Amino acid sequence: MKYSAPEFVTGLKCLICENSYPYGNIFTCPKCGIEGILDVQYDYTKISNLKSQISNHDFNIWRYRDLLPISPDIHPPILHVGWTPIYDAFYSCNDLIPSHTNTIADSIAVGTPRNWRRAIQQIKLPDGKMIAVSDDEILEAMRITARLGGVFGEPAGVTGVAGLKRATEKKIIKPTETVLVVITGNGLKDIQSAKQAVGKEYLIEPTLEAVRKIFA
Repeated sequence: MKYSAPEFVTGLKCLICENSYPYGNIFTCPKCGIEGILDVQYDYTKISNLKSQISNHDFNIWRYRDLLPISPDIHPPILHVGWTPIYDAFYSCNDLIPSHTNTIADSIAVGTPRNWRRAIQQIKLPDGKMIAVSDDEILEAMRITARLGGVFGEPAGVTGVAGLKRATEKKIIKPTETVLVVITGNGLKDIQSAKQAVGKEYLIEPTLEAVRKIFA
């Protein structure tokens, strides 16, 4: 399928051989293979004309959506379990279809991965698998890590734990195997999701005695 380019995109350029290509559903250089990442070429004069349009957008992760090199022909569906774009490309063996994202794990929500072919290749080389999890599973992972490990992680940070639980249930990972999950995002980065995970909060004085009374 051919896509028309956004008005401010002039084409694509390989970072290795510097060959230029027209805009389209292509992510790596045909000549250089997966190492040849294609850099988007912009018409910055046209981009400057979007300033007033962007200034009216909400302050969220999609504030600069108009600047992304996504074709106006694409009307991506909302992301949900089973429709994460790279997940579908991994199992269908078809080209990735860019998508909007709608998840509480917003810091790892990438509807248009930069080099998805290489990502998929690196996962498949050691016979790896992909797991997609729901927001409810992520919230449960926030509770599990806090309760069992004393770790207060933000949604994106504990998504690996949710994936581990799902992979164990699907018998991809055996109960006897040892797995390390790295959680780098602190739960204080997303208080609203933390409240959603634990329910009603307790407002107490900042003293150890007040904490003891809550757990008494």
